[in-house]
Amino acid sequence: IIIPLNSLVQKKSFMTLAAVVGLGGVGMAVAAVLAYGFSMPTWTLATAFSGLPLITSPIKFFSAFGVLPLLFCVHWQILPIARSMVQRDDAHLCFTQATTLCVLANAAFGILGYSFFGSETSSLILNNLGGTTIDTFVRYSLVVDMIVSAPIMLNALREIIEKKIVTRRGVKPRLALFPRWVQQTVIRTVLVMMSVGVARLSSVGEIANLV
Repeated sequence: IIIPLNSLVQKKSFMTLAAVVGLGGVGMAVAAVLAYGFSMPTWTLATAFSGLPLITSPIKFFSAFGVLPLLFCVHWQILPIARSMVQRDDAHLCFTQATTLCVLANAAFGILGYSFFGSETSSLILNNLGGTTIDTFVRYSLVVDMIVSAPIMLNALREIIEKKIVTRRGVKPRLALFPRWVQQTVIRTVLVMMSVGVARLSSVGEIANLV
C-alpha cells in the first residue's frame, strides 16, 4: 500500500488528505484518552497533579532518549510539505507556528496523561484504556493515519539519501558499480524493509530507540 502512495507525495491533494486524516486520527486518540481519564472515579482536580515529578530520573530519560532524534528526523517532512505549499514564502512562519502549537499541546497532553495513570502511563497511552471498543476504533483510525503519513516520511528520507549516494542522472563516475535504477531500487527496498521490521515492535519507546 505504501509504495504506490509514495508516487503521490508531490501532489498537493495528497498532502491535504494526509493532513486531514492525520489530524482526525490523532484528534480522536486524544479525545478518547481525555474522556477516559476524566471519567475515572479516582481522578480529581485537587489531587491530579500532586505526584507529578518536575524532572525525570536520568535512567528513565536515557531509556527513552531515542525519541529526541526520532522527533528531529520528523523535520524531514518539511521538504515535501514546503514544496506543496501555494505560498512557499510563508513556509518558515507556518512551521514556527505549527511547532509552537505542537510543543504546547504535547506538554499539556503529557501532563494530563500522567495525572490520569501516574507511573503506569504507557509509552503508547492507548494501552491504558483497557481495550474498549472506542480504543479499538481509535487504533484503526491511527493505522489509516500512518498509512498516508509513512510515504511522506519515506519520501523525504529517500530523497536525502539518494542525493548523497545515488549516481546523478547523466553522470558516470568511475566507481559506480551499478546503474542508477538499481541503486534507487536497493535504497527504497531497504527503507521499506526497515519500516516493516520496526513495525514489529509494540513499544513506542523501543521503536524510537531503535530508529
